[in-house]
Amino acid sequence: MEGGDQDVKAKKPKKLSKKKLDAVKAAAAVASAKYKVDAWHAHEKRKALEEALLANLKAKMPMLEGKLAEYSGHWGYEDPVYRFYHGSFKVFYLQSSTKDIVDLLVSCAPTSGPMEPINEDFKRIYEAARAVGDFQLEYNRDWHGKAGPVVAAFLHAKYFLEMAVRYGKELESAPDCLPSGWAAFLYFYNMR
Repeated sequence: MEGGDQDVKAKKPKKLSKKKLDAVKAAAAVASAKYKVDAWHAHEKRKALEEALLANLKAKMPMLEGKLAEYSGHWGYEDPVYRFYHGSFKVFYLQSSTKDIVDLLVSCAPTSGPMEPINEDFKRIYEAARAVGDFQLEYNRDWHGKAGPVVAAFLHAKYFLEMAVRYGKELESAPDCLPSGWAAFLYFYNMR
């Protein structure tokens, strides 16, 4: 035989004794049960947080609805967005509107204390708008780069406010099957 090639027969796996097989099955059952218990606890914790969030939304519904009305009307929504296309510095007034919305939504967080309830994706959008600061004349040379983030942050914040009002009114309890808007809203609080 060249190169040491040989017919190698595959070895049959050894049969486990009944005792060892029973021990393996028992260990697998314990691991499976532990996983199910851990998953159940995680689910229950998530549900409790969602219920707390929903209760907070319901408690603050008059404020949420008031802000939504304010930022859906002519002066709070139509005119400032128009100002972006018109090239007016008044679009920068949206920064205080955005902060107002974000502060209200953060106050609805399901827990108190030192937590970071704002989702990283939203935070990047929000921080980009805040970094622009107050209007400067030189912003006219980079209008889209300066005013665009301000409008984007406002529109994203307004979306979360709309979802807070919609689902704070519609839902009686935290659902197992999540509507898309509620699921997106949970992302604001890093709960998804």
